[in-house]
Amino acid sequence: MTAGSTRGVRSVRFFDGRRLIAKRTEGIESLYDTPWRTRKAHRGRHVLRAVVTDRRGKTASARRLVRVCHK
Repeated sequence: MTAGSTRGVRSVRFFDGRRLIAKRTEGIESLYDTPWRTRKAHRGRHVLRAVVTDRRGKTASARRLVRVCHK
């Protein structure tokens, strides 16, 4: 997932469904990431979502369907 803005990115929030995983306000060369610890996540499908907010307050989001299988 990628996002950008001519106004600059203020923050990126990462979600598992409605649960906030992390919020990042600084990235390396405009790339934002976060680790996701799946130990407490239930087995099965999860919808991961990244919401980017630019300096003017406009938002965009992207989502990805993943599967957790504790082996």
